[in-house]
Amino acid sequence: MINTHQSTRKTAFITLSSLSIAVLVFLFALIQSCTPDNLTLPDGTPVFSHAHVYGVIMNENLEPIAGAEVAIFNTITTTNEQGIFNLKDAIIVKSDIHLTAKKQGYFDKFYTSKVRGETNLLKIVMTTQQTTTISSNMEATIEMEQANLTLPSNAYVTENGEAYTGTVQVAYQYYPPDEDNFSLQMPGGDFRGITANGEETLLQSFGAFEVNLTDEAGNKLQLAPGSEATISATVPSNLLAYAPATAPLWYFNESTFKWEEEGSVTLEGNEYVGTVSHFSGWNIDIPVSDRAAVSGYVVDCNNEPLANMAVLVGPLVIYTNEEGYYFSNIAVGYDFNVKINANLNFNYNSQTIEVTAMNEDEYLELENLEMPCVASIEGQVVDCDYNTTDAIVYATWEDGFNFTSTNNGDFTLLVNGDDNISIHAITDDLLGANLNTTSVAEETLVLTEPLWACEEVTCSFGTLEVAPLDSTYQTIVTTAVISADQITINMVYDILGFEYILEFVFNGTSPGDYIVEDGEVQLNLTASDLDPDAMLENLEGIITIQSIEDGKVAGIYDVTGDYTPDIMTLLLIPISETHLDGTFCAEE
Repeated sequence: MINTHQSTRKTAFITLSSLSIAVLVFLFALIQSCTPDNLTLPDGTPVFSHAHVYGVIMNENLEPIAGAEVAIFNTITTTNEQGIFNLKDAIIVKSDIHLTAKKQGYFDKFYTSKVRGETNLLKIVMTTQQTTTISSNMEATIEMEQANLTLPSNAYVTENGEAYTGTVQVAYQYYPPDEDNFSLQMPGGDFRGITANGEETLLQSFGAFEVNLTDEAGNKLQLAPGSEATISATVPSNLLAYAPATAPLWYFNESTFKWEEEGSVTLEGNEYVGTVSHFSGWNIDIPVSDRAAVSGYVVDCNNEPLANMAVLVGPLVIYTNEEGYYFSNIAVGYDFNVKINANLNFNYNSQTIEVTAMNEDEYLELENLEMPCVASIEGQVVDCDYNTTDAIVYATWEDGFNFTSTNNGDFTLLVNGDDNISIHAITDDLLGANLNTTSVAEETLVLTEPLWACEEVTCSFGTLEVAPLDSTYQTIVTTAVISADQITINMVYDILGFEYILEFVFNGTSPGDYIVEDGEVQLNLTASDLDPDAMLENLEGIITIQSIEDGKVAGIYDVTGDYTPDIMTLLLIPISETHLDGTFCAEE
């Protein structure tokens, strides 16, 4: 529980250190070859460190994107069907996470966020490319909502600089600055830029573009040297009072993850109009001081802190740490709002805190952002050997989803749904999803059985060892019968050319351990004509069901006991110790 406090203003010196473009380029190049851990900044801060970064890649409708390539420098993965990515040992540069995401049909994503600790959750938005086709020898105007782009005629070159004529594929998107998800959609995400004088600054944006030009084969094109395209964008009414007569233009440098100043736009009525000489991301911004900051906590109705909540601080998205705390530098001289955005927090809202323009060197502790009491699911994740393991746990329901990472195998996952919640646990390499379906009627649901997170069981099948004959027999067929309250596994062995059937009967239908001597599972042996009355007695051990999904049951077993053969075969096979162990994969 944390203390509730009202907003208080303090004077403090708060700013972010800057690096020149040349130093940034050098550092990023160094990363590609090595990452020495002993490099430090003048204040002793490590240049390079490592952290766990995981999250979800979504489209502009906040729907998960599967199959996107996600990278933090040379650590690369691919999102699973739920859009989740997981980078265990990602490289952090000067406390910044620099992430890229790519998938056909979307603009490449370049995103920067401050590291918050050893484990960091991110929610990334990739924007679908709007596309059109134009002829290279004709001027063309592309109309967008609140913006326009006019492309010149006979003004295109290939990547090699050769003149191009023919069809031009134009992918484009405009990002209005008054949308809640503005900072998530535009390149960069942290509104940091480098001025024409080489100084790092915070930016106040009046709108951003992304444009890609390609030929019919998908090869990149650019504007020819000396050619220019015209851009125009409507200034939202709530920003018009702040809009200067002339504002700088900035393009996004994909090598440094920074906006760089180049050119300007002029205010004509309520529209900014200007020209650009090449295409990447373009942003209409004015440089502002970031020597002011706010902080606060996100809590539930019981005043308990909530971790990993996405907080909108003006246009920025800031995440709470494990104590529910957030901190952000902000633009001096601008009114802004602070709130929880339901779109990024599984459909939960908070109140909106309206903050009047702050002065330079001012620090404001905000009142708590309060959310309703959130239902949660608590549990544990184990691996294939039933040992606790770190994994990502996510839940889906009719109109939303949420996810978290485990701490020594334990997790608490916030949910927003009262029935038909599917819970999944996946390993670090996004393999071996396991699924439970449950309902959350109370504020907290504690799972009585662990979630399994392991790769799909590869069956070598089980073995039945009969001593003292020192003979080991492999299963040849395994089948399953799943009823409302029981699971039956039938394992068929070929012993000396005769068929034996070993039956496991589980008194339950959930994954987990079933103890033989406690009667949680019964073992029955059905022998062939050679040994019709054979029995298994004095059995001890554990049989574990690892997963149950789509009529398939997989698990492991390790049981010892006595094998008592039929009286007719007693002379051939005496009463002997028996050991059954291995894996099973059975299907209805």
